[in-house]
Amino acid sequence: MSLIRAGSTCFFRQPQRLLQAWICRTQGLHWKGTSIPETTSDSAGTDGDEVCGVKLRGLPYSATNEDVRKFLKGVNVVGDLHFVDSRDGKPSGICCLKIKAEDKRKAQRLHLDTIGSRYIEVFFMPSSEIDEIPSSANPSSKDSVNTVVKIRGLPYSYTRQDIIDFFDGLEIVPHGITIPINQPGGFLGQALIQFVSPDIAKQALLRNRHYIGNRYIEVFPSFKVGAFDVSRRCDYGHSVFLRGTPTDVKKTDLEQFFLPLRPMKIHTFYRSGRQLENYAVAEFCSHSEAVEAMEKDMQTLKDSPVELYLHSREENNTK
Repeated sequence: MSLIRAGSTCFFRQPQRLLQAWICRTQGLHWKGTSIPETTSDSAGTDGDEVCGVKLRGLPYSATNEDVRKFLKGVNVVGDLHFVDSRDGKPSGICCLKIKAEDKRKAQRLHLDTIGSRYIEVFFMPSSEIDEIPSSANPSSKDSVNTVVKIRGLPYSYTRQDIIDFFDGLEIVPHGITIPINQPGGFLGQALIQFVSPDIAKQALLRNRHYIGNRYIEVFPSFKVGAFDVSRRCDYGHSVFLRGTPTDVKKTDLEQFFLPLRPMKIHTFYRSGRQLENYAVAEFCSHSEAVEAMEKDMQTLKDSPVELYLHSREENNTK
């Protein structure tokens, strides 16, 4: 591996953008090529101007809680650190955390500082996303192992049975398949699947790039369970996603579909031309009602069988 000598310092070749940034930093210059990406949502990673979400990338795989806090010298960290594993369960060199929003500039100035010989990149992200990552004081000693995987690349015409068949032989928890959609209801070709144990979830990751029909499916570890864009915008936090609804369905039809339960709200979605999409979201006042609504799964609505997906968690786990 080639070495680059700058003054009396030798270091291994880094990606070009990091190298250019390092040269600028040593000369007291600002290099626009490494401007820190900040999400435009959630006020660039802040919640009510009190906390800010931060992602550190490039950490040594052996980095500990103490190493990260030492790197963030002078920055007030709020809550736990969240070390993120790679697909195979090994350290990824990424850590997510929250800081006081007033210290955002301090964190920004740490961009491309080092831990040992490693340059650390500092990014900002919505702090709400960090709540969905299990905390770990030390990445080598996690208290819990994840049981959820995310799949991507589903064909538009897939069914829930296609997902079950894809993971044939691996036990999924009841109502353990959740389908994300964005606003205003766009199909993402993704799903979250929660398995009955961490060992089975690890086996599920081995199905990466297997096929459903002629589409290969990517499989990733995930920490989210039913917390997607639509659910986050719901008033009650306990919703059921309906897939396969007729395109001429009315909200009154959906209300009758769930009788004797009464949804608090029903959301339908339109594509261009004001034509209804074939899915909807029904909100309920409690997790127990949402679970009870799932008994309508695969019942017919105007002669069309409707798949239901649970987007709800127990009240004591709801964030």
